[in-house]
Amino acid sequence: MRIKNILFFDKVESTQLLAKEFIFCKKDLLIVANEQEKGYGRYQRFWYSPIGGLYFSFLLNLEKEEIISPFDIIFHIVKSVTISCEEVFILKEKLQIKWPNDIYYQDRKLCGILAEKFNSSLICGCGINLNNNEFPQEINNAISLKEILKREINSYEKFLLLENILQKINYQEIRKEDLLIFLKERNYLKNKKVKILLSYKKEITGICVDIDEDYSLLLEKGIKIFSGEVEKVYL
Repeated sequence: MRIKNILFFDKVESTQLLAKEFIFCKKDLLIVANEQEKGYGRYQRFWYSPIGGLYFSFLLNLEKEEIISPFDIIFHIVKSVTISCEEVFILKEKLQIKWPNDIYYQDRKLCGILAEKFNSSLICGCGINLNNNEFPQEINNAISLKEILKREINSYEKFLLLENILQKINYQEIRKEDLLIFLKERNYLKNKKVKILLSYKKEITGICVDIDEDYSLLLEKGIKIFSGEVEKVYL
């Protein structure tokens, strides 16, 4: 991938929604905003996106990435964001991945990633809590880099982080075997009891054993979860 087109905005409804308006161009694009009024995550849940965070969406044309699976691209982005946060801010503790799309520091959510596919286009959005001081009551497990580092994140660091992410996405080779090693090592859910809401409105509870070769979540007794929402983690 080589993303050369970047659009910056002060405030948007949603970088995901804006990216959809450019699908017809069939070009790779990065949309960045300081604030979102109608940001959303999986299942259209409201994503709290005030000034103080870093919000962006990649619009990717899959027609020229025929050999690469969309899932490889998504987890390549997840890995790039995770490693960039650790490198730029010299985090002492490694971040973990809460399957399928959240980045955690200890037991709290630092970043959320959302992927949406539209025919031959993939839109992958990301929200990183930088200087967010307060979160809505219903978001009781969020954390920001400001809280982790106990200091304000400045503008230079914010754009250095974005540049680092973009460099990794553009120039690091996408290798499924490396992505799987990374996800397995950083699996926040491993050996934890979890309750998962499945797409057909049924629930399943079990111990997470691993992440399988097809990126599915592997529970005890060989149960594989390809799609679903981790509703509860029993700590």
